Amino acid sequence: MGQENKNIESLLQKLSVKLEKMSQPPDKILSYQEIRNLIITLPPPDQEISYWDEEKESIFNFKNFFSELFSHFFVPTLITILVIIFLLNYSYNISPKNIGVTFQIDSPQAKVVQIVGDFTKWKPVPLKKKNGLWIINLELKPGKYRYFYLIDGTPYIDPQKDVYEDSFGTKNSVIYI
Repeated sequence: MGQENKNIESLLQKLSVKLEKMSQPPDKILSYQEIRNLIITLPPPDQEISYWDEEKESIFNFKNFFSELFSHFFVPTLITILVIIFLLNYSYNISPKNIGVTFQIDSPQAKVVQIVGDFTKWKPVPLKKKNGLWIINLELKPGKYRYFYLIDGTPYIDPQKDVYEDSFGTKNSVIYI
C-alpha cells in the first residue's frame, strides 16, 4: 500500500506540474500535444488503481468504475442497435411486392428490339414479337424507373411515357409503378 501511495503522489504531482505549465486564459483551447501529454500521465483503464476519496472516506476503484460504466451503457446500447437492425430487416421483408408490368412498342419492321433501363442495370433485354408488337413482361417493385428501347441498335424513347433528361443530356422514358 505504501508503494501505491507513492505512485499516486507522483502521478498527482506530475499532473499538477503539467496543469501549472499549461495555465492559459479560459477561452483558449488546449492543443493536441497538451491534451496528449496530459492523458499520457493517466493510468490505463484496465489497471486496478484505487484512490482514497477524502469526502466519502472510501477507496475509488477505476477498474470497477469502468466495469460498471461498460455494463450500464454498452449492453443497453447493444440491445437497442440489435432491435433497430431487426426492425429494419422486418420492414424490408414486408416491403411492397413486385408488380407485373408489360412494356410494348409497335415496330413491325424491326428485326431486334431490346429494352434498357435502371431495372435491367442498363443491360439490354430482348423483347418478343407478338402480332406486330414487341412485348416483355417484367416484375418490378413500386417506384420510378428510367428506360429506353433499342430498335435494331438505335435508341428509341417510348412515345407514350414521360421523358427524363439527365445531366449528360441523355433522354429516357420514365414509368411510375
